[in-house]
Amino acid sequence: MGRNSSRLAIATAALAAFTVFAGAPRIASAQSKAQVDELLKSHKKGSELVQASKYDEATAELKHCLELLPNDASAAYDLACIASIRSQLDASIEWLGKAIDWNFGLASEADVKHFEKDDADLINVRKDARFAALVEKLKARRKAVAEVVAKPAIYVPAKLEKADRVPLLVVLHDKGETCSAALEKGPWKKIADELDFALLAPSASFPVDADLSKGMRWFNLWYSYAKAPFDFEKGITTGVDVFKKSHKVDPERLFIAGIGQGGMVAFNFAASARGTYKGVVVFGSSVLVDAGTTARAKMAAKSGFKVALIEPSGPLYCPTADAKGVDAELATLPKFLADCGFEGGYQKLDQKADEPDVAFTTIRAALLRFLPAPEAPEEPEKKEEDGDRDDDGGGGGR
Repeated sequence: MGRNSSRLAIATAALAAFTVFAGAPRIASAQSKAQVDELLKSHKKGSELVQASKYDEATAELKHCLELLPNDASAAYDLACIASIRSQLDASIEWLGKAIDWNFGLASEADVKHFEKDDADLINVRKDARFAALVEKLKARRKAVAEVVAKPAIYVPAKLEKADRVPLLVVLHDKGETCSAALEKGPWKKIADELDFALLAPSASFPVDADLSKGMRWFNLWYSYAKAPFDFEKGITTGVDVFKKSHKVDPERLFIAGIGQGGMVAFNFAASARGTYKGVVVFGSSVLVDAGTTARAKMAAKSGFKVALIEPSGPLYCPTADAKGVDAELATLPKFLADCGFEGGYQKLDQKADEPDVAFTTIRAALLRFLPAPEAPEEPEKKEEDGDRDDDGGGGGR
């Protein structure tokens, strides 16, 4: 924690690395604005209490954070700091282990250095032989995640393998999926084959479990993502760079799409890309409507950027609202898109997302709307017959 350090900033960044499991009939994961406000308030109060050496009160406040959002890596880390200060080394080791399991240290390398060397509150526990093993565990976890992110899933239809430039659809998977599984089980390859797109599915950077094969997520707290989106979107740029090593991309046919949490990230990422992407398809997700995203979306609309926000019936990803508020929040999306300049960008479906061909049909139709109109072929010049020439045509009578 560091009583004379910028621990509050690190705590806020670490909030990006906790794992939340919650559900509701209309939403996949709820972290309402009120809930996030209370969480941040409790973190701030807990940190201030530590500065004042009121450790019992600080512990209670941080455990309240865990009641609000279980598996909060930042709260676990701060509880480890308190235990270390009080020479409760078993408890400190246990909380540090939980923090690492809950993705502490994956968002920022600065957190790793702070944990390993700089945080004064961990002086006592660093003397414990078990601490070095925790440092190695964290570094190994970071390395394993980096290796996953460095290997995006790619599919290029055979007819495009030798093309000078290929149209590219970047596909962002939902939370709890791997990029390769998303490409295999989704509608994407069928779309690619029909519309002549190559596919790139980059990986998100945050595991949902200690076992990375169980899937990744783009972020764990929407507030952290909205505050510093670039920290969570690095997997996309890494994936695009990998693809470009073997294929040239047609810049006029570069699009992005995402399902669930991937859809929310796709909208924000593409709207911020200053004309790089020509359109985005969001399937089964809301989008962030904070001031920064709104401003970027309005600028993107002026450049000709196209949006299709497709909402099937059933569970949708809308993390900024609780179960009672999600319908009202989703109802604001058509107006939000229209105000940004995306007329007709919202499509509400009666079918559920898992019904056969719903995703394929609607996403394919959206991409077809995005594609530039094909150029009309030039008509061959007609040869004039002698009998069709008029007197001024140079052919008159014999």
